[in-house]
Amino acid sequence: MSKAYLTRDRVYHKIKSSLLTGAFAPGAHIDVGLLEMQVHTSGSPIRMALQRMVGEGLVEAHANEGFYMPHLTEPGLHDTYLFAGATLDFALKEALNRQAMVKPGRVPEFELTTDAEIVAASEWLFLAVADSADNREAVRAVAGLNDRLHVVRWLKNGLIPNRKTEIRHLLTLWSNGDLIALRRALSVYHKKRLKMVPALVRCVHTATHHPGA
Repeated sequence: MSKAYLTRDRVYHKIKSSLLTGAFAPGAHIDVGLLEMQVHTSGSPIRMALQRMVGEGLVEAHANEGFYMPHLTEPGLHDTYLFAGATLDFALKEALNRQAMVKPGRVPEFELTTDAEIVAASEWLFLAVADSADNREAVRAVAGLNDRLHVVRWLKNGLIPNRKTEIRHLLTLWSNGDLIALRRALSVYHKKRLKMVPALVRCVHTATHHPGA
C-alpha cells in the first residue's frame, strides 16, 4: 500500500471524524484552509476526502462555492429515522426467516459510561442487526445511516433519559437471540426518536460549531 494512499486515508478518517462530531454546523461552509491547519496537510488530499464524503451523502458540493455540510431539517431527520427504523425492521424480518443460521455471538463489552460509548454500542448493534439479514444493501444502508445520524446521537444525551439502560436492554436482547423482542424494542426506540425530532434538530443547531461566529 503506497504512502500516498495511507496519507489520503488518514486525512479522510480524520476529517470525517471531525465532521461527524459537529465541527461544522448544518448548512455551514467547510473551510478547506481551516482543515489544512487542523490536519496539517495541503488542500489537495482534503478536497479528495471531502469529494469522497459527497458520494457518501455526508457533505455537499456547490458549484463554484466549495463544500458545505448538509442542512438538518425536521422533515429530513424525520425521514432519516423512518428509513433507519424500516431498514432495521427489514433486517430483523430477514433474520427471523433464517433464524436457525443467525448466531448473534458475543457482544463487545461496552462500559456505557460516556456518550461516545453509548453511540458506539448503538452503531455496533445496528450494523450487527443489518449483517444478520445476509443482505449487503442492508449493511451498506445502515453504515451510511450510522454516519448521517452520528452527530444527532452524540449530542442528544440530555434529551433522552435512561439512554444507558435503553441500549443495554437492546444489547441483551440481541445477545440472547430474542429477535422478536428486539424487533419490538427497536420499533419503540425509533418511535421515541420520531417524536423528538424538533428537539433533536434544535439541539444539533445549538451545539455544533459555526466557524467564524
